Amino acid sequence: MVAKASHKFWRDITPIANPFKPDAKPEDIPGAVPDDPRLYVPFTDTVSSRLLWISPSANK
Repeated sequence: MVAKASHKFWRDITPIANPFKPDAKPEDIPGAVPDDPRLYVPFTDTVSSRLLWISPSANK
């Protein structure tokens, strides 16, 4: 049996000093996810998702 956690390790992690860089790529990707039902991948009978390939180096 796995022992219960006794220490919350994330409490000691310091936040990132400057997370927003001037050359950061935008999060909104227009037209990245079309509404074509053939592109959905089923996870269960009632849940599915569309695949999305993100390439920060190519900015697409």
